Amino acid sequence: MSGIKYAHLMKLTANELHNKLVDRGIPQTTRDYIKQIVAEQKEAARIKKIKRAAHAKLWANVLNPLRNEISSTRGSLLYSDKEVLIVEEGQGGKPTPNQSDHVELRRAAFAYYETVLIKVLHQLLRIKQSLDATPSEAANEANVPNKGEHWSDWIPTHIKSKATALFDAIPTKYRAKRKIPFERNIPIETQEAKLKHKRAILEGRLQGMEQLLLIYKDDERYQRMGQVKETQDRIDDVKSKIKEIDRQFADL
Repeated sequence: MSGIKYAHLMKLTANELHNKLVDRGIPQTTRDYIKQIVAEQKEAARIKKIKRAAHAKLWANVLNPLRNEISSTRGSLLYSDKEVLIVEEGQGGKPTPNQSDHVELRRAAFAYYETVLIKVLHQLLRIKQSLDATPSEAANEANVPNKGEHWSDWIPTHIKSKATALFDAIPTKYRAKRKIPFERNIPIETQEAKLKHKRAILEGRLQGMEQLLLIYKDDERYQRMGQVKETQDRIDDVKSKIKEIDRQFADL
């Protein structure tokens, strides 16, 4: 816990901390100061933990569909390789020119598409690990459209156009479903996850401020400095924001 003051006291409850400081004969002024520092650091650590978990959930909404698309593409590519083998070995008779074109074009399209998908996956993983930000925050910084909520938002238009053209060039088969690259299938829970993320952070702040308020109320100095009223106003503001989020939940 580098940079943390009184790290050896951070695991104690409020009562345990109070008793420990009293047992050591530490003056009240110093006790109150230590209690305040420990409470503020606990709040910061709790918010950081909640924020990290919420960020992981938001990134999963982007990365998991991308991984599913890679898996699906690899399955299609494996099927294409089998088609190539059948055509090359002449199984089922001599292939027509149309059959050969279909197989080669299909394989080329899926191979290029797989390369694009893997590249954007690595890009997003680097961003996730290097930035303490949600996908939308990272997208805003990188000028990515649609707040980067879908993995395809992170792919340049000219690359999308090339991949789409490769798939469009594949001759259609009777009743065969044409592959649509970069299809936007955004998880239904995305909006819910965003609201949960905001609410979790606000709840963490609320708990920390309520603990600080108890400390401030026990010390007349903080009352004279206006800390009690200021903290209560901040608590009321956070509660109001939580109510608004709950209203948005009800509208989903």
